[in-house]
Amino acid sequence: MKQVFTFFAFCCLAVNVGWAQVATKKNNDWAWIRITPVIAEHSEPLSENLNGILLSKMGQLLDANKVGAALNSAPFNMVATLVVNQADVTRTTPVRYSVSCSLTFQIMDARTGDVFGAITRDLRGIGANKNNAIQSALTGINARAPYFKVFVDGAKSKIKENYESQALMSEAAPEVPASAPADDVPLAAEANGQWDDSKRLALSKTITMEYVGAESYGERLYLHFALTNSGSTSSEIALRDMIIFDWEGTPYKKTGLTVGKGEEESLASWDAIRVLLAPGVRTIIKCTFPKIDTVSACQFTYEKNKFAFSKLALTPPE
Repeated sequence: MKQVFTFFAFCCLAVNVGWAQVATKKNNDWAWIRITPVIAEHSEPLSENLNGILLSKMGQLLDANKVGAALNSAPFNMVATLVVNQADVTRTTPVRYSVSCSLTFQIMDARTGDVFGAITRDLRGIGANKNNAIQSALTGINARAPYFKVFVDGAKSKIKENYESQALMSEAAPEVPASAPADDVPLAAEANGQWDDSKRLALSKTITMEYVGAESYGERLYLHFALTNSGSTSSEIALRDMIIFDWEGTPYKKTGLTVGKGEEESLASWDAIRVLLAPGVRTIIKCTFPKIDTVSACQFTYEKNKFAFSKLALTPPE
């Protein structure tokens, strides 16, 4: 009887351990999403002390949302950009300084610069000098504020959606045709939203997209891309949700498209960009956006997969 009881207890323990392992695995499916705080190079120049305060606040924010990382090798960064909009001196004794700042956080892929979320908060501070006033503004950040949780949760959801769709695409992708040119094989291996230093993306096994330059006239910015179909048949592609971001994370949607040397076609922001690609032909498309000085990312969707070019140099195409 004692042996039967022992066997029964052992079975219960095994079942409990099994359930615990399943639950742990389920809860840790996305535990690899770790984010490191980084201050952008183009941010307001700050003293070492103020940099430390800002990084500390960012660390508190990330830890509060369980995505903090102490190592610089984390797959994602939260990049801070601080802009001092106004600094005033009060007519009081003693003299006091007041500052008005804008602080933008962007969560992005540490390797590619793909932006998954952004938030901007207005800060105010007062102190005996400008540095003290900025310190007052930074120490007023509430790392546990609900809007920061919404910001981080939204970015995490986009990261999950992006990488899950890439995994599905990778599993479902066909083999590279034996007749494909040798030069296309590395690109096929770089599919699923990866890109290299030449700003070329592999949208699928046969379709690539390359950023070739930009032009600006008046209040318009034109981004030029080259699409190439290395397959044996013509293919119509539809790029959706094309959007660019400035360094503060502000999004700007497309307003028009020109294919080749044709006339510009006006597009609503939600319209897909449809282009017919002939085999072996390099097709140039020119996308129209509101003019901005810098583009930190250009993001779009193709076949339910998100892709992005990062840190675009706004130089004319060759």
